[in-house]
Amino acid sequence: NNEEEANVGAVAQNVVGVGTVFIGTKAPYKKVPSGGTIELFTDNSGPKIKGALGVGPTDPNAIASDARSMPNIPTGSQAQVIANNPYIPKSAGGNWTIMDYLPEASRITQKNGTIVINGSAANKYLRGIPSESELNKMGLKLEYNGPLKPKYQNLQFRDSKGKLLEKDGMKTIIFKKVN
Repeated sequence: NNEEEANVGAVAQNVVGVGTVFIGTKAPYKKVPSGGTIELFTDNSGPKIKGALGVGPTDPNAIASDARSMPNIPTGSQAQVIANNPYIPKSAGGNWTIMDYLPEASRITQKNGTIVINGSAANKYLRGIPSESELNKMGLKLEYNGPLKPKYQNLQFRDSKGKLLEKDGMKTIIFKKVN
């Protein structure tokens, strides 16, 4: 059987602004193949990145519900992890910091893989890049921190209330997994 039971903790995530919280839900999740792309913070319409597997509480085909805990995704197994406009409200345990989900994203990223974070410059989850020491502990190196990369320009980003965000206020942060 390719399914295993995963306990899903409290979380709310958004790409389309839906702040749904699931507490104590049990859901069957399939084992995740290696070398792929995981998109964090997906909503009920699923991943926006072609070929990606989604992680989000309202994504009907999600392979996990909580970007902070993805036990069914093996350590060091994914080529790329993408977080689009990350959001975990305080009521779901979020601390409005990139460190809410970056350690788990780092755990599942394979050596030489990347973690890409796209979002509004106003998004609190894009602020506070970890120090070099903190990044070293996670095996990460900051590769890019600037305007939204062209390959993500076709995506639509929404705030936590569902309002479409302007692209000129968007940015991309890229970390490389170095060990």
